[in-house]
Order: sequence, then structure tokens, then C-alpha cells
Amino acid sequence: MKLVRITTEDNGGLFDNDFSTDQITVKKGDEIALQSASFSSVINTLNVTAANDELKFQINVGNEKTINVKHDFYHNENVDKLFEDIELKLNNSVGLVAGKELGVQFTASVDEVADKTQIGYFRSSLTTLQTLQNNNRVVFKNLEHINQTLRKPAGAPNTTDDSSKMFQTIPFGFGSKVVRCNIRNYIDTGTGAQDNGFIFGLSEVNPAEWENSANMTEEQQTYYIKFVRNGTDYMRKVKNVIEGASGAQPSKTTGTSNENDQLELSINQGRIQARVYKSNPDTTELLFDVPYDNKTVLYPFFTFQGNQDHIRVGKMRFMYDPFIALNSNIDLDTGNTIDDIELGVNNPPGGGGANRTVNKLTLNVELASFFGYKSDITTATLGTKAIFTANEIFRATLSNVSYLIELRSIPIESFNQGHRQNIIGVIPQITDRSIKTVEYEPNNLYYITVLEDTTIRNLKARILRIDGSPILMRGMAVLTFLIKSN
Repeated sequence: MKLVRITTEDNGGLFDNDFSTDQITVKKGDEIALQSASFSSVINTLNVTAANDELKFQINVGNEKTINVKHDFYHNENVDKLFEDIELKLNNSVGLVAGKELGVQFTASVDEVADKTQIGYFRSSLTTLQTLQNNNRVVFKNLEHINQTLRKPAGAPNTTDDSSKMFQTIPFGFGSKVVRCNIRNYIDTGTGAQDNGFIFGLSEVNPAEWENSANMTEEQQTYYIKFVRNGTDYMRKVKNVIEGASGAQPSKTTGTSNENDQLELSINQGRIQARVYKSNPDTTELLFDVPYDNKTVLYPFFTFQGNQDHIRVGKMRFMYDPFIALNSNIDLDTGNTIDDIELGVNNPPGGGGANRTVNKLTLNVELASFFGYKSDITTATLGTKAIFTANEIFRATLSNVSYLIELRSIPIESFNQGHRQNIIGVIPQITDRSIKTVEYEPNNLYYITVLEDTTIRNLKARILRIDGSPILMRGMAVLTFLIKSN
């Protein structure tokens, strides 16, 4: 039986020890075991400054978003703030740009299973009310959807409350989002009361709290456009502000023409906006434009006051949180995103165009290394999504990751992932928040067969993370082996 002890102060976990003796001989068929290990693994840290704060994401050729990461010293206790900052700034960078950008929603996080950084986007299609209905993602209360038209049921009266409503149950999402409708079949009730039109809005309150309310509160009707009747301004409401006139009046609302006024609510570069697109005259009018945090969940909704003889809406287009849709196996993608082109030069931005584009994630080399990317530029050709997963596990939040001990001088009977690799031991992680201190001495030794005769004059070994990536160590590390002669 022989005991061999080697040490290193190499931060990368590399051991390279010379021995001034020829007495350490190992024969083919002898066995060797890891008797103990002692080392300290440091969690990665990152100091973001003006020298390394840039991140670029290309959605399509000629469409690249550049953000500057918030300056701070990041480590395991505040790294969530770094991911939140990147995700928020990327989502604030996208908006009402026709083509691939419309519907884009970014994410920046660590995958809980693989422990690897993921930065990229999914894209919401511009889908129809029928598709939402087919997937049980919309609720009707005293309203019906017939022939692509939303209206009150036959015989339902004109009202002045919110008892007749429709709402989307899957959240609107973040980044670049739109929801649209076209006003149809307007006929004045002649009463002069607010019993003729409808409200088209976004609520910050979960619909479960107001779906049965005859009168929704200002908080529940967080943002909206209200059509009252021809000759009256479109009314508008934003968060924490009471309803007021927009200064824009309806233009074309009678009959069923696709050229009638089209109303739109959108999330556009970190702002919530409302617009009306008109064909008579050919104009676009901004009804409101307010800041949005790109964090608060929103739900599109309608409430109807006029009955089906006095108002209807058509050409409804919806977007949704694509990450929720994916995780819930909801099929809301209608294939080719719908483009509305009836208004000539005044069409709302469409989502058509190439579905497969070259997407690029470009990081400063320090950012790339911290997140686990081997290169500062990653390229992929994808469709409605582009998620870039890091090459290595994310080391700043490792909490229960094992280590591999690899012998590099003595060939042994050891395999890793289908090929020979001199792995002599797997060491479970002991967590100490900012410093990973490992003192390993197994109760039972696991001997592995030596494959060749050798005289040990130099012994090389290394410590790796469980995924094979290099370790970052502090101080002296010690490995001790026992060699058993057969």
C-alpha cells in the first residue's frame, strides 16, 4: 500500500507535482483510490463598469438591439438583479416594428435543470379571437362571438354598466405586444346616454376578481379606449388617472367595412400606447402614451354597453405571453402572422416577414465568461424563438454541484459519458455561500484498476466541475491517493 499526496495553488485546479524518487512504481492491475481532497471553490463574481457593460442582440439582419447592463458588483446574493436588468432592458428595446420584431418577448435567466444561462426571446403570433376560444383562453360574459364578430346576444338590452364583457385569460406578456379591433355596425341609440358603445382595455387585476362584476373599478379598468358614439371624442383612461377625452373623434364606424376605424393598445419600447387607425381621412392618431414597467401582468378585455343592433367589433387581433403558452402546451400560433392591409398606406404594423432569421447574441468577453458562454458572439438560425444557452454551468449560484477528480498521468479503467477519461472520484459539494469549502474523505474507498506499468516521477491531476468546466479555486488544494498492489 502506498500513499501519495499532491498539492497546488493553481486557481484553475491543476496539479503538477514532481517526485525526486524512483520508488513510486505502479504495476498494471494495481488499484488506486482517492483517499481525501481539500480545496476551496470560489463563486464567480463580476464587476460591471463602462468597460464591459455592453450586450447586443440581433433579431434580424439590420435589426440589432444594444443595451448597457447596470453597473454593480454582482455575486451570488444579487445576481438575480443582473438577469432582471438584462431582461427588462431587452424588452424595453422592442416595439411596434413591422416584421420579426412584433411580438418579441425576451428572457434572461438560469435554467433550473441545466444550471446554465439562457438569454433570448420567444415571439407571440398575432392571433385571432377564434384561436383563443379554441384553446379556452378567453371568457365571454353576456357576449358572443359569431362570424368573427364580438357582440351582445340577440335580445340583450343597451346598458351603461360592465355586465357584458370578454377577457383574455392568458396574460398579454411583455416586450412588443399589440391587441386590435375594428368598429362595426354602429347605429346611434338616440338616448344621449353612454349606452351605445364599448370599452377596450388592459387590466392589471386578474380577471378572476372582476369577471362577475357589473361595475368594474378604475383599478380593474387600468387602461382603456372608450367608444361612446359618433360625434363624441374617443375617451381614454390610464393608470391612476380618471377618464378623459382624447381629442380624437371616430371617423368611420357604420357597416362592416374592414376600412372602419381600427383601435389598438400596445406595449412599445417600455410604454403603453393607444392608437386609432383611420381610412377616412387616412390618419393615425395617438390617444395616449404612458410609461410601463414591463413587469406588471396585463389582461386584454372588452365591456359592451350597446346591444348588437347598435355596436359590434370585428377584426380582433390578440397577442399573449409566449413563455406561458409554451409551458402550458397552448397552441396559439396561427402559423403565418396576420397582416391587416385594408387601410392602404395607413395600415397598423404587421408581423409578417421571414420567420427564419439570423439571430446573434454579442457580449463583452467578461460578461460572456461570467455567464458561461465560451465565445462573446453566438449565432443561430431559428424561427419564432431564439434562446442562447451557455456552454458551461452558471457558477455564481451553484449550491449543490459535484466535482470530478481527474488523474492525468496514470491511465486507469475509468469512463465518462461513453469515452475513456481518467476520473478517479466524484466529490459532492459542501456549500458555504460565498466560498465553497470541500473537505472530502469517503467512508469507503473506491479502488480503480491501473492499466499500465509506470514509475511516478511526475503526477498530474485536476479538479473539474461536474459538467467538465474548469473550477475557480482559492488557496492551497490537496489530493491524497492510496495505491494498492495486486
